[in-house]
Amino acid sequence: MLGRIKQRLNRCLTGTRLNRAGGWLLLPGRVKNNAADITKANWILVLKPDGIGDVILATGFLRSLRRQCPKAHITIAVREASKELVAHPCFCDEIMIWKEEWCGTALQLGSAVDLAKSARSKWKSNHLDWVLIPRSGWDHANASMYAWWSGSANICAHEFFCEDRGLDRNGFVNHLIPTPAMAHETEFHRRMLQFLKLDSPVRPQLEIPAAAAVKIKELLSCENPRSKWVALGIGASHGSKRWPTENFKAMAQNIIMKWPDLTIFLIGGVDDREIARAILAGSTGEVVDVTGKLSLSEAAALLNQCGVYVGNDSGPIHLAGAVGCAVVEITKHPVTGNSVHECSPVRFGPVARWSDVLQPRALAPECREGCDKSDAHCITGITVSEVMKAVSQAFSFAGYQSRN
Repeated sequence: MLGRIKQRLNRCLTGTRLNRAGGWLLLPGRVKNNAADITKANWILVLKPDGIGDVILATGFLRSLRRQCPKAHITIAVREASKELVAHPCFCDEIMIWKEEWCGTALQLGSAVDLAKSARSKWKSNHLDWVLIPRSGWDHANASMYAWWSGSANICAHEFFCEDRGLDRNGFVNHLIPTPAMAHETEFHRRMLQFLKLDSPVRPQLEIPAAAAVKIKELLSCENPRSKWVALGIGASHGSKRWPTENFKAMAQNIIMKWPDLTIFLIGGVDDREIARAILAGSTGEVVDVTGKLSLSEAAALLNQCGVYVGNDSGPIHLAGAVGCAVVEITKHPVTGNSVHECSPVRFGPVARWSDVLQPRALAPECREGCDKSDAHCITGITVSEVMKAVSQAFSFAGYQSRN
């Protein structure tokens, strides 16, 4: 009983009724809608407190917005882990770090109050003309609640974003973009630009800092790699997204046998070093472990020199696509899974010059709309031979010739 009461209280704290009432009471001078033409706006806030891959996919949207609103002061709100991805004038004038405690549909009272107070304090003097929330799916970080408390006259978001998972955030938004059909995340970005009557190129593209490029050059001069490179993305945020280590090891050995003039780089975080060691053990080719050694910008600089990227469904797959790699993604989401699922490649697949997404053929009987397990499960149905077939096609696109 106490748990249910607490859950209802948490829902109430992030719901539209209480926040709208409080907003009108505490923000009686809410700005009039005097900048409906976004190209004439003075202050724009883009809320993107999402995962690394989601922020990378939004870089095309951010470039287009910056280019077409040159007079506006544009602020982008992201999580700490993503800030270096958008730290360039072609994206924004200012980066705001989103607090982790603001995330989640079950906000504690202190976090909900802090979010509202922070929004009110931040934008009290600099009145926002527009707040844009380009995300397609559910409001997991309470971005719409922050937008409301900012006092902005124009808050723009997608219908699916406001209604997904029954959150009902429509009351926070006064420019609601209809969702006629589910589509890729970048298509939602295009729809928002078109709704705002802006040109709508949205292909992701990163800016690689000079310092990151220099570090990679120094690293490679020490490793003395061969002229053609391929990257293997061996990590993932969840165990269920990780293709088995023994499969990566077998694939690496297959690549070495067929393309002996290649250098293979193992990409991942600190937690992936054990996997890298297992792949390196007994390797007969040129394999370089950079897991846990690179920032996001440095990883992008390395991938910019690679022709092909093969890896799990994780942030680096979008890094690779954004810098021009041919991409092979190994995903846990089955072909017969729900295309609206948050792991569906229909929504979040790679955007690249050439790409192929390998999926399990069918859901396991115990899974529902997608793979529900916490460890590698449905993804284990993808074989090394299937991946090698896609790798061969990616190498052909990149101009890598095999020995046999």
